[in-house]
Amino acid sequence: MRYMTREVFLRSQPIGVNATGLRCLRASKRAQTFSEEYFRALYRRKLRVKLRRAQEWSAYSFEDDYPDYAGDFDDQPEDYDMPEAYERARMEYEREREELRANWEPYFYDEAEERARFEEVWREQMEALRNDLPEEILAKVADLRVLALGMAAPEVKREIRRFEWERERRVANSLREYQRQYDALCARHPGSFPERFHFHDDVIEDVRRRGENLIVRLSHERWRTQEHGVDRITFVRCEVLRRDAALRGADWLYEEIYEAAPGWEIHVLAISPDNDFAELILRCEDVRLE
Repeated sequence: MRYMTREVFLRSQPIGVNATGLRCLRASKRAQTFSEEYFRALYRRKLRVKLRRAQEWSAYSFEDDYPDYAGDFDDQPEDYDMPEAYERARMEYEREREELRANWEPYFYDEAEERARFEEVWREQMEALRNDLPEEILAKVADLRVLALGMAAPEVKREIRRFEWERERRVANSLREYQRQYDALCARHPGSFPERFHFHDDVIEDVRRRGENLIVRLSHERWRTQEHGVDRITFVRCEVLRRDAALRGADWLYEEIYEAAPGWEIHVLAISPDNDFAELILRCEDVRLE
């Protein structure tokens, strides 16, 4: 990979274990110095909030999440130009609702489990912060336990925000640079396969040689993809430059396409369920999408 590298992917991920990263980080002068009393009080307060929310979640029913059509939408049959359109929309919603019902499970509140899970996630957050933040920021953190609970000294919060911004800037630059060359390539080859060669979040089910060709089979079940309608990619008269063992079963992350007379050079970056990166780099005369 020349642009969409492993480093770019890692920089694009949130810092820590939460999906929002450190976006909800709050500043407190009390976090400027180490204090066992402050840490314990903060931990108890955050735990109380977590337990209260878990109790609220346990009170939800399926109907609260997915109400019937009339309760979920303000529009009524008279709002449609044709009553049939309203009825079709209602029937489609009801069909999807019943599919969701089959997989819906109530949330059962267990205080002991909630307490144990809270501590587990907090410890995972501490370890993630040790790995994700640079040494110069960690050196300014008075108590990593407090930072893992979402509180930081004002100066530390500013440093983290600058660090996050720099990560985002580098990722955006890489995306922009590759997009520029990709757009130029598509302009030179209108209607060709590069316009459809986007398989992010598909699962690489199999990679197999068939004579001079290399065939990649895709699965769409894990993330419910398949907007592109492609299940099989055939790289015609292919020379494999790199093929990592972890490709099979891995999630397709990024692809890069380059001209390489008399055909193409393709780069693929994937990540396995065990979070191991895998790359496929090849040259081929043509690409068939089926």
